[in-house]
Amino acid sequence: MPYFFPDAASPVSISDLIRPEGFVCPCGRVHRAAPLSALAVGPGVLRKLPEMLDSLGIRKPYLVVGGFAMEACGIDVLELLGDRPYVLCTLPKLPRPLPNEEYLARITEGFDPSCDMILGVGSGVINDLCKMLGKNTHLPTGIVGTAPSMDGYASNSAAMELSGIKTSVYTDCPALILCDTLVLKDAPYDSLRSGLGDMSAKYMSIAEWKMAHLVTGEYYCASIADLMMQATAAVMSNAEAIRNREEPAIRSMTEGLILSGIASSFAGVSRPASSLEHSISHLLEMFALAGGRRPALHGLQAAYGVRMGLVFYPQLLASVPTEAGCAAGFRRFDETAWAKDMRRAFGSQADALIRQAEQEGRNTEKTQRERSQNAIRNWPLIAQALGKVAASVDLITDALDRLEIPQADQPELLGYSKQEALDAFYHSRDLRARYISSSLAWDLGILDTVRFPGLN
Repeated sequence: MPYFFPDAASPVSISDLIRPEGFVCPCGRVHRAAPLSALAVGPGVLRKLPEMLDSLGIRKPYLVVGGFAMEACGIDVLELLGDRPYVLCTLPKLPRPLPNEEYLARITEGFDPSCDMILGVGSGVINDLCKMLGKNTHLPTGIVGTAPSMDGYASNSAAMELSGIKTSVYTDCPALILCDTLVLKDAPYDSLRSGLGDMSAKYMSIAEWKMAHLVTGEYYCASIADLMMQATAAVMSNAEAIRNREEPAIRSMTEGLILSGIASSFAGVSRPASSLEHSISHLLEMFALAGGRRPALHGLQAAYGVRMGLVFYPQLLASVPTEAGCAAGFRRFDETAWAKDMRRAFGSQADALIRQAEQEGRNTEKTQRERSQNAIRNWPLIAQALGKVAASVDLITDALDRLEIPQADQPELLGYSKQEALDAFYHSRDLRARYISSSLAWDLGILDTVRFPGLN
């Protein structure tokens, strides 16, 4: 689909967005998606792999192929390489690989230093592991996608589970992305649901990026935000066609997911793609792994976070923030009780998170007062930004319903207890320094008053 960007004289395609000179933006920055320079999305584009490798001067790739990915198109990739030398690392089908130290060590062990690219064949986990290996070996990475299941293909970060804590590690974005939609449309149904779920999160991520800018002064770009929302609206309005595996709709969603990563690369942070709903997803994943369980797909969990957000936002927007109310809320905060509850919820992972919050001064009266005063001063603009999510609630809800995303009071359908769902929400602000809507609710003194019917 065509996209509109300020520096472009006319609508541009997703391939145009990776032009090497970038885009001069009204925000004052030049946005580039480098090193991404080889991108192909569409039916039958798998055959372009050899010429894409040639365009990057790649002579000997190190192939990291997921077990199910080998069946999806991995065998075709090997045939397309022809006489080109390569080194192959195949990960097992089951148990499903995880983005952690164990699997990073597995692919590192088979790495041959004579290779000049890390080329993954798979989707989210394979992509993240390859980006980490590329970071460690100082080599470019590429990905041949097998499922439109998540938005990390073009991002400049890897979502890793390190020491049991979900962490975003900043890397280079891939130099090559190839997504053949004839392959992607046949991905497992849960992968399609996950992709739409990850796209649904962008309503909240864009709104909360603007909110955080107003409260903390962090960088925000309206042009990137608008670009992201163009893609999101196109995907969400095609939920039924995605459910039916119609190639044009799968192509549109795949472009949207890739564009999400490009937008994050443009911004230099993952703000255009994740906020409250992703923190909820990350915490659910941590709870699952700590309990020896396999987490649900990331996009499904992010969509569940959207469901929780749609219950929470009206309560947040109904509040009338005042200095007295914010001060009273802080006085109710008991740091000892908070640390005890952190240890209940997070177990052995709690102390690292508590130390991180202490080092940042996240829970001090001084920082809470500064943030809350900014929130009160900018409340009309904050309410306007968050209100855009409420204005799209029917479209979001209809799309999530069509792909059977669990309601906020149904966490068990993703394998989580009601307590884990509540912990994921109330402790979402405790995962990292990123300022999200639950951080705002804490600053305003209302986080402990938020309720989820059917959960608490």
